[in-house]
Amino acid sequence: MPGASKREWERDHYSIHQFGQALEVDVSGGGDLVVVAKDCVRWKGEGPWDVRPWRVYLAPWQPRANIDVIPLATGAYATPTPWVTPPGRYDSFVSVPIYARIQWGAGGLSNTAYVDWPKRGLLLQASGSYIQVDGVGNTSVGGTDVNELPILGATLGPEPGGGDAAAPATYTYRRQLPDETGTAYFQIPPFARSFHPLLDRPALIAAGATTVQIATFNSPALAFIEDAYELNLDECPCLIPVTNAATIVRISTGLAPVDATRFIGCLFQLDL
Repeated sequence: MPGASKREWERDHYSIHQFGQALEVDVSGGGDLVVVAKDCVRWKGEGPWDVRPWRVYLAPWQPRANIDVIPLATGAYATPTPWVTPPGRYDSFVSVPIYARIQWGAGGLSNTAYVDWPKRGLLLQASGSYIQVDGVGNTSVGGTDVNELPILGATLGPEPGGGDAAAPATYTYRRQLPDETGTAYFQIPPFARSFHPLLDRPALIAAGATTVQIATFNSPALAFIEDAYELNLDECPCLIPVTNAATIVRISTGLAPVDATRFIGCLFQLDL
């Protein structure tokens, strides 16, 4: 607090209004993950000593004015849905994975985390002398209509109390095709504390599977097993802790991937 009393510092730093911006997501040029909404939030303090606790709000996806309304496969939405009219417009986005890339730190220390940007929004906390939030994703899915891509917005607000996000941030690998033995490998993301497999359990049980084998390893060569589990499919989903040395998760159903019902994904809970 150079040159300022404690009261002046608190007045200047905790009377700040939220700020941020909303951006239209465009079709990416290809690749895995690219920036699709840059600088939703960008803040830098007055110096490396100006470290502040922040609430980061990833706003719910917002539809564009000319998005086509996709009806439900069966029935209709219950009402009221005061946040949007008609209700179907709010959920007519193309299904693409979008994440928030959050960069923050203090002084010379920099951290980067990739967090699911849920369609219904998210609250998380971070502290530092700077913070930046960008939307990243792969929106180059074949046949993507730009009007079905969302408007992404994020805001930054002071967090004097801290720790009021009830649920942790997550990083999700959507279900994807495993190898010929029904095995998939997932790199553990930064700040991961636990995970659970994403499986189509009814389809796997109908195909004759009874268990799923899960192991974590500490190197790409899969030289050392950190932990291993064999879980009944009836026991999933369950949260499995990530050990300190683990870098890779292996999930296997033992069934060849004959159709999409045997795809495998993984959801990681983060310490954010």
